[in-house]
Amino acid sequence: VYSKYFGAEAGLALGKCVTLTKNSSTDYSNKAVSCDDQTVASYVVVQKLAGGEKCNEGYNSYTFTTNKNKEPAVYCLMENLVEGKCYKEATSPAVGYVIVTCDAQAAFKVNKVVKDSADEKACTDEEEPVAYPNDPKRTYCLGDPTK
Repeated sequence: VYSKYFGAEAGLALGKCVTLTKNSSTDYSNKAVSCDDQTVASYVVVQKLAGGEKCNEGYNSYTFTTNKNKEPAVYCLMENLVEGKCYKEATSPAVGYVIVTCDAQAAFKVNKVVKDSADEKACTDEEEPVAYPNDPKRTYCLGDPTK
């Protein structure tokens, strides 16, 4: 995810959560939300890097420039998924996933969230593990949304 947005870095703080909205093909905006909000799909800000650096594999990159004369900051984002909720791909202008009813329209259900661990073995053989090794470590065990 890339942004050429010029302005304040509101909500982009380590450990805080944001939602992203696509304004154009290269411009996104962010909005601070509570990480405990179970009604909206969000991202946790896990790392801030200097412009030109890259986030580790599996993390979403959000590049933010405060003005044309400054080097951009790169924020590494991790999905903030909620145990027991179902998700599908968001449609524009939203970015990432949206929370939906657990039925055939959903892409997956979050069966389990394991905090402070990136151990994919925490999931059963029927679940798809998604592990994030950077702090805060997290493993999501994804399953069939119709079960």
